Amino acid sequence: MNSPRSRVPRIVSTKRLRARWAAWLLVACSFDVLAATPESVARETLLEALAPALAVRGATAVVTVSPPDARRTLEPCNQMTGFLPPGARLAGKTTVGVRCVDGAAWQTFLTANVRVEASIWQATRALRAGETFADGDLVQVVATLTAPDLDAAASLARAGSAAGKPATNVRGLASLDGRQPAPIGRVALRSVSLGRALTAADVRNEGRINPGDAVRVVYIGDGFSITSEGHSVGAADPGSTVMIRLAGGALVNGTLRADHRVELPR
Repeated sequence: MNSPRSRVPRIVSTKRLRARWAAWLLVACSFDVLAATPESVARETLLEALAPALAVRGATAVVTVSPPDARRTLEPCNQMTGFLPPGARLAGKTTVGVRCVDGAAWQTFLTANVRVEASIWQATRALRAGETFADGDLVQVVATLTAPDLDAAASLARAGSAAGKPATNVRGLASLDGRQPAPIGRVALRSVSLGRALTAADVRNEGRINPGDAVRVVYIGDGFSITSEGHSVGAADPGSTVMIRLAGGALVNGTLRADHRVELPR
């Protein structure tokens, strides 16, 4: 009986291993390209559009996209690009466009649903206008943001980018950022119902003036300044433009500063 032939371990050269790895990576990358679908392109388009607002609010987003209409056949496409139609919302139910730019000539619109969650301040009891927020009146919760929240956050992000620095100021958002200190000790401008998200419009801003409030009007020139008294025609927060009626009846516009001081432009 012939003895079984001993098996010699097969030695694979390093060069051949590298070639196999390169081939595997090429196949993997090709698979990723082929795996792109109108739904995945639409999802990435929405997430890219949401990115600035998400960064400002420290929020997370869950995006679900419905597949294209089964009654329409889309030809194979080598490369797709997504876009948001005019007026498309970034919260709730929205629409995303996907266009084939290589391999075919089609365009389709997909329905998507966007849920963005972030930390907010929520009222633990009903408060009346004029009441002062006290400890225990507000609780920090994670909730779904609305379209006004995202619009305001995106505006802050654009302002920060234009200034060359991150936008971290959350004043003006539809809902107050729960990562910021609660407005304890400040006054409610309007009634707040139990369980409602607290907004910037609910809280009297420090330094805010209302119609009829007395102000000091200052004009600063080259080496001199002129000061007079007046009364506010409308409501304004520090940093915003307000109309002032001077003692003689004349109306002027200026920028509200701290301590009820209004600076007139040169």
